Amino acid sequence: MITEKLKKKIKNFNRNKYLYYYQKYYKKLKIQQNCVLIESTHGANISGHMFYILQELEKNYNHLNLFVAAKNIESIQKFLNDQNIKRAKVVKHLSKEYCRLLASAKYLFNDTTFYPFFNKKEGQIYINIWHGTPLKKLGKDLENVTEVGNVQKNFYMTDKIIVNNEYTRNIIEHAFNISGVYQGKMVVGPSPRNSVMFDEKIRQKIRSELGVTNEKIYFYMPTWRGSVGRVNHDHSKILSDLEEISGKLQKNEIFFVKLHPFQANIDLSEFENIYSMPEKYEVYQFLTAVDVLITDYSSVMYDFLVTGRKIVLYTYDKEDYFSTRGVYEDIDDYPFVQAKTVDELLIALRDNKTFSYKEMQEKFCPFDNIEGTKILCDYLFNDTTYDCITETDIYNGKKTTAIFCGGLWDNGITSALLNTLNNIDTSQRNYILFFERKRLKKEHFYKVRDLPEGVLYYPIPGGLNGTFIERIFYKFYFKYEWFKGPVVQHFVKNMFLPEQRRFFGDLKIDDYIHYTGFDRKFAELLSHLDENINKIIFVHTDMFKEYEAKKSYSKKIIFGAYKKADKIAIVNGSLKDDLENNLPFTKGKIFTVNNFFGEKRVRELAKENIFATILPTSVTYAYVPTEKINFQHLNKNINLFLQSHERFQEYNNLNIRDDLDQLMKENHVNIAKRIEEKINLANEIIIEKTIGKSKSRLLNELFDENIKFFINIGRFAYEKGHERLIEAFEKVNKENPNTRLIIIAPHGPLKNKTVRQVRNSSAKSSIYILGRMSNPYALLKLCDAFVLSSYYEALGLVVFESLAVGTAVITVDLEGTVKYLQNNEAIIVENSTEGLYQGMRKFLLNPYNFNSFNFEKYTKQSIEQFNSLLNHSLIR
Repeated sequence: MITEKLKKKIKNFNRNKYLYYYQKYYKKLKIQQNCVLIESTHGANISGHMFYILQELEKNYNHLNLFVAAKNIESIQKFLNDQNIKRAKVVKHLSKEYCRLLASAKYLFNDTTFYPFFNKKEGQIYINIWHGTPLKKLGKDLENVTEVGNVQKNFYMTDKIIVNNEYTRNIIEHAFNISGVYQGKMVVGPSPRNSVMFDEKIRQKIRSELGVTNEKIYFYMPTWRGSVGRVNHDHSKILSDLEEISGKLQKNEIFFVKLHPFQANIDLSEFENIYSMPEKYEVYQFLTAVDVLITDYSSVMYDFLVTGRKIVLYTYDKEDYFSTRGVYEDIDDYPFVQAKTVDELLIALRDNKTFSYKEMQEKFCPFDNIEGTKILCDYLFNDTTYDCITETDIYNGKKTTAIFCGGLWDNGITSALLNTLNNIDTSQRNYILFFERKRLKKEHFYKVRDLPEGVLYYPIPGGLNGTFIERIFYKFYFKYEWFKGPVVQHFVKNMFLPEQRRFFGDLKIDDYIHYTGFDRKFAELLSHLDENINKIIFVHTDMFKEYEAKKSYSKKIIFGAYKKADKIAIVNGSLKDDLENNLPFTKGKIFTVNNFFGEKRVRELAKENIFATILPTSVTYAYVPTEKINFQHLNKNINLFLQSHERFQEYNNLNIRDDLDQLMKENHVNIAKRIEEKINLANEIIIEKTIGKSKSRLLNELFDENIKFFINIGRFAYEKGHERLIEAFEKVNKENPNTRLIIIAPHGPLKNKTVRQVRNSSAKSSIYILGRMSNPYALLKLCDAFVLSSYYEALGLVVFESLAVGTAVITVDLEGTVKYLQNNEAIIVENSTEGLYQGMRKFLLNPYNFNSFNFEKYTKQSIEQFNSLLNHSLIR
């Protein structure tokens, strides 16, 4: 009997057969020297640049075998027949034949991207002719920073990226994280699709076929509404506009519409004088026949400039549209007439005022000409040079270090990495942080947006390639420690060897750093990298205790990576002996690279308004008493709240400031009473609508000088020792009820267990558990002492972050941490529950004078240690 789970697997297998076909052909087939595969918009059509390249190759390159990828073979075949293109064979996108061609054709052309499984073979030539001049923001300039991944991956593989102006070239370099590292050629030259618009013969031919003599042809090409991944399918506006236009058109006016593919289901047949663009024409052919182009925010405006004919922008929703889609240029600076209503649009269409697009033509289409497609193909296939084609090398000659950073979760490893990047000189090398695209969550996007100058990031799309049998071996190899041996290694090796090229394309990677030290896939990849790459893996904790406690990684894979690595970077020298004793092969390649403490970054973050950092933070646990809370300490800091959040307007609406003049006319007693009433009312709004009661209580107590706060920051995991911290605090709180404990824990396997312990604790009314905080340092600064309660840590980084913001530290005796604290900078206690209790008690009972910590000394040392990991020569 076939289970539902098995049915699903069979369905997925049938749907994704192309993954297996491609890998089979990738390894089996040689390059077909005269074969050209052309793909436009993932096979959705064959138009624009790709159509005109195909047309030129059909006419003048008879020795080439031409193939076109198509999702709908019949419609594209019919279109090619209408265009008298006979030699090109249309193949089904993602079919077996398509995979064969993608894996073996010497020449690959695209105007967007190939799917993530694509892996350019040595000997293939990949040309990407980018599909438009961007007005709307692209790549990493969008809200979702991971959407850049597949375009970035494709660009890393291309031999040439072709655009028709410097403006677009500069945006692509920045937006797709290729600046300084791209190994191919950035080419600025004539646009293939714009060449046809110079052809007066085609203009007359199409107008004749349409039966047009002296009539004016208006052509409306709206862009789509919505944002990436969220298309607006409401067509009511466009239909109502077309109805109004239809009723007001004159006899000498012909109105055509080319709808975006997302609007393809709109039926225009009900209109007598509004027509869809005839399907037998390619859109840029049809543009030759047009007298006035109507668009809004589409890049076609830049292309139509070459005709010198009128362009009208119908921008009825400009403010709303630009609020959801950022733009690189202000269209108000363009010499185009803008219309917000149908009447304004018709006036603009019929206006005969003179206009000039000369400056825009020089900026956006300086090299376009009637021979543009012919010139470009001659350049690409015959290496002919032309004055209208310029090649640029944007590779900066520096060595490139690729750093696997995981999902940049809220943990010490991420903090250590960000501290590293903020302290080293990132101008000396190219640094690329890479991670699996789906692993970076929205709440962590800010971490890649805020990377230092010169540090790129790369969200790798897609899963591993592999044949059917390789994938079976891979699955078992990663799941079961016992599944190993020469046969297993053979299949795993065959699967991973091509992955370096699929991930990084033609990039020259000099150093590969597995920074997290745990991830299996990228540790296994390290084991199969080219010999000339400097392979480094970090060790952030006692891996033997970690495995004994949690079995959170694969020994065979991680220790196998240690064996293949050139250097093993330990963040604390105390880890060295255990590694060498347990894994003798590590001798001679262990480097100590002490974590950067990141004191400058932490101090800057600690300046953030406490209300602003608390507002978005979830409360995992907090005791809220039934009796009314006296928020006197919160009231004293109400202005701090006002500065922190847009909702302060709710407070301002109480008109305290507006009432002051009137209040001043009353007696002193009334002034005080009225202000107190309004502040109390404001607190109710804050509690109910903004902060919430539990966080309001927390803040109120934080501002109470009589209450002492202890804080711990770390995920819900065994090694963090939360259970004994809570037990120790219970004893402290019993002796001194004016104490509080905050635990900030974003995630972890022991979450439910820890919350249950607190709920049942005798100190439950004095303990707060908060969820993830993008910036915990403002809160850390307000607390009296940070408590490190971990059973084991290579380095308790938060100890030094606490010292950086002036918060006292109580830490258990962990060698890797306390070796830096030998000058009375912290209270060091026995590594036990009793030790934690005595440490907190000592802090409360006796005035404790701490010495300041010397951050500068250790920062300089860490820089030297990190640089020692990398090759010394910085320029090739």
